[in-house]
Amino acid sequence: MDHLAEQRVLDLIGGGLPEPVALAAHEHLDRCTECRAVVANVLRSGEQVDDTLAHTPSASTVAEQ
Repeated sequence: MDHLAEQRVLDLIGGGLPEPVALAAHEHLDRCTECRAVVANVLRSGEQVDDTLAHTPSASTVAEQ
């Protein structure tokens, strides 16, 4: 079985795929535990990045100190 390309996963998560392509990707994810794990890891990584950025002072905040 072929797996989803990394860029396809990123585009799917970001909502950047045309509807028929997104549907095909979701159908693939229904059958493929490996690709579901990749998507889950990407989503977790994104949450970690978002959390880090939320707690990082901006350049203007640092300059004010």
